[in-house]
Amino acid sequence: SSGINAEYGTITITSSSAYASTEGSFSCTANFGGVTASDTFTLDYLNVEGMDTSDPVYPAAGTDLILTCVITGTYSQVQWFKDGQDLDGETMTNQKTLSSLSTDDSGVYGCRAKFDALGDDTWYTGAVTRTVAVTDKTPDSTVYAVVGAANIILTCKLHGQQVDPVSWFADGDALLQANLDSNKHVLVPGTYSESDYEIESTLEIKNVDANDAAAYECRTVP
Repeated sequence: SSGINAEYGTITITSSSAYASTEGSFSCTANFGGVTASDTFTLDYLNVEGMDTSDPVYPAAGTDLILTCVITGTYSQVQWFKDGQDLDGETMTNQKTLSSLSTDDSGVYGCRAKFDALGDDTWYTGAVTRTVAVTDKTPDSTVYAVVGAANIILTCKLHGQQVDPVSWFADGDALLQANLDSNKHVLVPGTYSESDYEIESTLEIKNVDANDAAAYECRTVP
């Protein structure tokens, strides 16, 4: 809804429903006691949408990730935050690079911006945030066992999207739950922690023998 209010020779155009397609150059003309006056003005649309997508992302540890903040209009400063806490200092770019990711980088990211044209110090926060859950496995380790000894329990922790059950592999071959001999292997799919995006699974090998020698690994695929 827009209207024109004339008072003391000043014309003000107000809008309560501005959107991007309304920006541009406008002109107005008015008559005051037989005197015609006209002027032109420019309308800029300013907005902070937030992240370019709300889809969660599950990058692998050690890789890089670029996050993008969608801002319409000329902004003066950008502030990034994770889990509601500001990151680093203010910046002039709407992209943030997370380098050599670790599980500590997991969290919910968002952004806010300031606009010089508004002439104030207000931060405008985007509504769209994005969850980053870095996928990583515990460091490789070697387990030594004596043939014919008691059982061995292998534990694997993964960070990333919840997948149940966790997939286990021996020398690259999948150990499928349906094909496992319950007298030989006990696979516990694991539990998922929402707070740190961590999945823990265990594989028990009973009555270890030479045929059990292998490189064991667990994986989760987003």
